[in-house]
Amino acid sequence: MKKKSLVIFLVLAISLAACGGGAEPILSVDDQVMTAVAATATAQAEFDNAVDNAVAATVVAMPPTPTPGSTVDYYELSEEELATLIDEAVEEAVVATEASSTATMQATSDGTMTSEEVYETAEYIYDAEAAIYYADELIAAYYDLYGAYAEDMLYLLTAVEEDLDALIYALEEVEDLLVQGAEVATAAIEQLNEAATSITTHIAESQADRDQFLEQVKSNLQDRENTFANMVPNEIAGDRNGTLTQLHDYLDAVKTSFGDRKIDKNEMFQIAQLGANAQASILANGGPQLQRFGGSIDGLTRQISRGEWPQAGRDLGGFEASIPSRPTFR
Repeated sequence: MKKKSLVIFLVLAISLAACGGGAEPILSVDDQVMTAVAATATAQAEFDNAVDNAVAATVVAMPPTPTPGSTVDYYELSEEELATLIDEAVEEAVVATEASSTATMQATSDGTMTSEEVYETAEYIYDAEAAIYYADELIAAYYDLYGAYAEDMLYLLTAVEEDLDALIYALEEVEDLLVQGAEVATAAIEQLNEAATSITTHIAESQADRDQFLEQVKSNLQDRENTFANMVPNEIAGDRNGTLTQLHDYLDAVKTSFGDRKIDKNEMFQIAQLGANAQASILANGGPQLQRFGGSIDGLTRQISRGEWPQAGRDLGGFEASIPSRPTFR
């Protein structure tokens, strides 16, 4: 009804203008209606644009979500190096999360939140989330590479991961309110404060898990080295050819295990046992030419048992190139 009235009004106005200004050409009724419709469309578009601008003015421009820095090649890290990186990343995530909690509490301390406070608090939230996602990525790499070998560490790593999940949940609760703008954030001051308090609580509760993780990894690595590097031989060759065969059996076992760039506990036991047998056979009947390979086997077994797989993989090439060929039995 309003549009129809506006059209009629415009038609009358055009008609009166045409009558009053004798020199102006008189438009046909069709032309007058078309002109009125065009004017109506223009007015409507201007009105819609004004409404859009008013709505946009109430929405706070949020900072871009940061992404974690470039990551390393996990396959080039030993288990201890990756665990150290996880420990550092989790600590950085905790520091960033603490900063976001403090920023939230400071912004809400006067009972209101301005658009600038919403923006600045969101920056802290996004930084904390990015730090946690990076720590989660490192933890996933540890599961993938060492999960089948370092089973005794998984319970503690899972606890750390659950702590990070709790922090992410609390951060996302704050983020969901901030992205709706200053007005919504101000109305939800109590909820924001509760989320910030929850973040602080989760950080305190996670401290014990974080404190244990790296030290436990180092302790377990030492225990594994002691176990696998001191295996008792269960088969000693009777001659030099038999000793060379055992050397190649050890080499083949290591190469096969490294085929997927991972080693599980069964493979580790096999490697350690074959290594112990070859070392004992070298001492028994290897002769001067083979004696040095006993030390090479010991070094490789220790590296593998400690999760120093990248270095062991590199040393393996030199070991393979230096040992005599496998005997051919006829």
